[in-house]
Amino acid sequence: MKRHLIQRVLDTWSDPVTRSDDSDVSSNIRICQRSGPVTGELLQPHAVIRFKIPVNNVGKCNGDETVSSEMKFFPRSDKCNGDHKCNGDNNVNNSKDVEETLQRLMNKMRIDDIILDHLYVEGIEMTVADLMLFVFTYHFIESIDFQFNSLKIYLPKLCAWFQNMTKMPKLKVAALQYGCCLEIFNQHFEFPNIYIYKFILPEVLQKDTDEDENEEESELQRRTRSKYRALKPELARVLKIIKEAIIEPIVGEHPCGTDITLPWSELPRAIHPHEGGLPEKRALKKCQQLENLVTAIRKIAQPGQTIVDFCSGGGHLGIIVASLIPYCKVFLIENKEESLLIAKSRVDKLQLNNVTLYQCNLGYFHGKFDVGTCLHACGVATDMVLQKCLDSKAAFVVCPCCYGAVQNTHLISYPRSQLFQKANISDKDLLTLGHAADQTEVKTTLEQQGRYCMDLVDTDRLQYASEHGYDVILCSLVPQTCTPKNNLLIGTLPTNTAISS
Repeated sequence: MKRHLIQRVLDTWSDPVTRSDDSDVSSNIRICQRSGPVTGELLQPHAVIRFKIPVNNVGKCNGDETVSSEMKFFPRSDKCNGDHKCNGDNNVNNSKDVEETLQRLMNKMRIDDIILDHLYVEGIEMTVADLMLFVFTYHFIESIDFQFNSLKIYLPKLCAWFQNMTKMPKLKVAALQYGCCLEIFNQHFEFPNIYIYKFILPEVLQKDTDEDENEEESELQRRTRSKYRALKPELARVLKIIKEAIIEPIVGEHPCGTDITLPWSELPRAIHPHEGGLPEKRALKKCQQLENLVTAIRKIAQPGQTIVDFCSGGGHLGIIVASLIPYCKVFLIENKEESLLIAKSRVDKLQLNNVTLYQCNLGYFHGKFDVGTCLHACGVATDMVLQKCLDSKAAFVVCPCCYGAVQNTHLISYPRSQLFQKANISDKDLLTLGHAADQTEVKTTLEQQGRYCMDLVDTDRLQYASEHGYDVILCSLVPQTCTPKNNLLIGTLPTNTAISS
């Protein structure tokens, strides 16, 4: 998109016919510099893509607003779309020096210079999601008597998005045919409303006594979100059940033993966690964590296979895997745009051609893959990754985190394994273990107990994968001090049942 935008700007700027004041040719690109960056719009039949180009050299306009002396409207206009005022003095637009200066600016544009505005639900371009939500939002505003300015106080981003949507020409036509009264609606943008609409919430009905169990479960999940520490009587009861069922943590050794170090000094700088935005103090421990996962993945992965880094963040794990295992394809799955932009910048610096980035929740990824991995996926996300791997008959290298955040969902229920279920360990019992497992701070009285509970939760995961035909190792990261959440689950299928993508 950025390459396309730069080319369109340059093509339009270099066309003397389009630039002429007397030209009848209308451009679908508008450029203006006001306060600070050059701003512009790329007009499309169904949407408007806005962009900014950061520059320096800012002057003053009538002492009120800062407006660049390199100011130009494209196509030419007597006003800057109403966004700022210069008392009708637009002599700056007619300066030949301004044209030459702005032309040089455009010719020097790079992809990284352009910042695209997040105007729509999914990002910079309109999608079907915008159209669907527009209808529901319109009826919601209609239901409160079009008190739009009052709504701005409580939902400013929603209102900004909706206001931008109402400016789309083709959407106006479609809305009129649908029966949306946008003309009346737009009047409310012009005049402030004094009356603030008050919402009345209905009384909560008294729950029946047979719902006590669900209420108890909700309370335990509330404790999960509030970092609740497991009560001693509850934990003692659960540990007694574990002991009577003769369930012991099954702890093994990393497949590479202690030989898990990587030659960081010989690797490109963009691979180092520093480049992913980590401060120096955390970077060393992050390197140690990555070494454990990367060496395990390298032991498993075969040429031509696909490796998926779920919850990849800024790409700490996936990028080094792609660099050290160039004979495999690597997918980075992350739902945060900011994190993916960091990852993309690092991938571009390294010129990696075996990396594909996906912005989505891990549950929405349905591609084929051979090895799944994640580093410190929070709570139930770890089990979602494991389930993805089991469903795809893929190997896995997983380092869990946030044991106290595990809770039943419509996709995942606890305990995971038949072993724990047959021991009459309930979902609430496992959640209690999870709370205790988060008490692993070094040099505390509960460290050993927390470590034991952490191993028990991961043993449930190990047994669940084993019941699906996997050979699984539960081991610790080396050194264990690299993170309190230092368990590592490594699972592979026997060669004759493994399925390659």
